[in-house]
Amino acid sequence: MSTESTKKLTVPPLTTVVLAAVLVLLVGYGMLGRRWDTVSVKPIDVGPPRAANTSPSKIPAAVNTDPAKLEFDETAQDVMEAVEAERRAVARARLLELQHRADETTAYIDRLEQAIGRWSSEIEPLLANETGKFIAANPRLVDAFVKIYDDSNRASKQTPERLREVLNAAMDPVSHGLESETAAYTPDNSLQEQLDRVRRQAIDALRTYDDDTRQIQSLLAASKQTSGARPGTKTLQAAIDDIQNRAALARAQAVALAVDEERRKADIEAAAQEAERVRNEAARELQKKRLQEELKKREAQRELERMREQEKQRAHQAKIDAKRRRAADPAVQARYQPFLAKGVYRFNAYGGTARTDAKYGNRYPQPASYSRLQNAGVLNNVATFVKTASGKAHIHQTGQLAPRLVQPDNDGYAGAGFSNDRPKWNWYPQGERGWKQAEAMYREFLELAPIWVETGKLLR
Repeated sequence: MSTESTKKLTVPPLTTVVLAAVLVLLVGYGMLGRRWDTVSVKPIDVGPPRAANTSPSKIPAAVNTDPAKLEFDETAQDVMEAVEAERRAVARARLLELQHRADETTAYIDRLEQAIGRWSSEIEPLLANETGKFIAANPRLVDAFVKIYDDSNRASKQTPERLREVLNAAMDPVSHGLESETAAYTPDNSLQEQLDRVRRQAIDALRTYDDDTRQIQSLLAASKQTSGARPGTKTLQAAIDDIQNRAALARAQAVALAVDEERRKADIEAAAQEAERVRNEAARELQKKRLQEELKKREAQRELERMREQEKQRAHQAKIDAKRRRAADPAVQARYQPFLAKGVYRFNAYGGTARTDAKYGNRYPQPASYSRLQNAGVLNNVATFVKTASGKAHIHQTGQLAPRLVQPDNDGYAGAGFSNDRPKWNWYPQGERGWKQAEAMYREFLELAPIWVETGKLLR
């Protein structure tokens, strides 16, 4: 019977007993309480009063003489004893069940020992006795005998002893539990699983011996039933050795042939590899020459590009040097005195200029600031640039530096000049030619202004 079946059979009776006991106690106690409430009970004489100096430890405990209480205690005691008795009974039944399973396993182990004994007494002697010569007379039966006899899956002869040791160790606590009448030990499922494993191992080992023994006995019977069957001149062991020797010789010859074939293949492979090496060497030499030529071409190309880059840099540097020479030319600087000359007016970002005010103007004469010219809008377009340089300022300085709006002039620009105390141009562009000249001067100033900032001709 399995553990699950045992639990199904034992747990409900125990639960029923406990519930019934509780119910009996509650009902009995209620009935006794109602009965004693209606019956007058004579007081019990407990003797004279205890002296004041009497030690509490020497006073005997009062005897409970309440009939209802006594009956309640006896009922509870009976229930507890019944529960304990059933628990011991369930535990013993479980132990007996495991003991029976162990006995069955022991029977399989005994059968395994008997099967091993038959193998040792009936099968192994065939290798040397006269009976085995009947099998030795038929090479086909000898081959079949060897395959069965050398079965690596057959259990060892020490298997019964090992299984019995494991079984005894597992059943030791069960045996102690059965020997005690008061023990309530109930093993868990792991013990039954262990017993099942030992049982399966015993059955499997037994099957290997039974099957192999039965097959060899069939071979022996077949060797005797053949028409004109006679025992061989050699023992079964000698016949096996002959077959194995022939097989070993055949394998050796096959190995020798295989070695010769591998050597032949190796020679062919070596020749092929040598030819491939020669081809690869020639290809590498050719590739090396091509690579050298390619490297020469690349080096020549890099040299050409380097020379071109140097030429470009020299041309660029020449432009820079020419630009610097032009920026240092007094004649060129003279054209832009409205900005390069020193003055106290300082262009600002509010759209006007400041003169001598400590907050807005320069404290001493100095060139204009290139960044302030940009931020104020003087360099936004050629018209603003030309009007500021020519002194045609339509934006008047006020206390709050607020520009006054003006109407567009004859050139279509709405007043773009700034006040400036530095030298002014004595001309103003007229017509297309004049404005082209002004545009050229505007572009030239933008080109040379960064150099003048570097040399200090303009403030940053």
